[in-house]
Amino acid sequence: MVKPVKQHVLSRTLLGRWFWKDQMIVCANLSSGKTAHFKGSKAFGWEANFIEHDPEAAEELWKTVENRMPDAFKSLDQCDEPIPAEEADLIRDCMALHWARSRAMRTAMQRVETRFMNQAVEEIKDSMKQLFPSGTCSDEALGLLERIVQEGPDELRDGRHFSSRVPEYFDLAKAIFRHSSLHIFDAPAGWEFALGDAPVLTTSEYIDGGLGPHQGVALGDAELILMPFGPKVAVALAASPPARSVATVEQVRCINAWQVRAAEKEVFYRKNWPAVMTVRRLIEARTERDGC
Repeated sequence: MVKPVKQHVLSRTLLGRWFWKDQMIVCANLSSGKTAHFKGSKAFGWEANFIEHDPEAAEELWKTVENRMPDAFKSLDQCDEPIPAEEADLIRDCMALHWARSRAMRTAMQRVETRFMNQAVEEIKDSMKQLFPSGTCSDEALGLLERIVQEGPDELRDGRHFSSRVPEYFDLAKAIFRHSSLHIFDAPAGWEFALGDAPVLTTSEYIDGGLGPHQGVALGDAELILMPFGPKVAVALAASPPARSVATVEQVRCINAWQVRAAEKEVFYRKNWPAVMTVRRLIEARTERDGC
């Protein structure tokens, strides 16, 4: 099997929802502040070697959800019909996989690993100073030891740690999401949802401003879990019975602002719709804040 190089961080089937007739999709790069326009989902939404270790297994896991999503999208688009149980489970699984295999999760894991390594370095240096009399352990030796520890175990350097955790986190999210009902929000006339590369938003009263694992919100602490499933529809997981409603303009503004704030590198939206400037301003403000 050929090793996948271009690995999507967002489902191509999901991204395809933002194409309609001659509409182009805009990819805004939050690092450079630049935008690119595309007519198909093959050319963007991916990262080279996103999962470095055993990428074939990662892609097979991805396909178990992505290949079945068209049926779920059909159900979402039938506004007057309830979502069948099988499609509802598939929507939850799509959210679970986009939470587990995401740039947000990778960033969260990298930060935990960095904190762990830095703590280990300080503990080892303190132990070395206690073991060796003053002057017998040189600064050069301590520096070498620090570099060795900070490089981390092999499974961190070659991507095995992140790769092995994706299926585990996927199963965890699926188990948690199974207990939630779907609340579907339809965008009001003239408004659309944007999509960031960390699309599953999680909020918590305990983490002010946090919107995902990379911003300190653990899944078990999340009060709201929400993800856009197209420019015209978003899905939230709720403890209440299943529901469907037209979102208010303020709700759409809020969800789009969250998508931009939560994104790691990229935000996607359709090029031409009446209120598109609201998303562009959000992205401009984000890139300006980040110093781009």
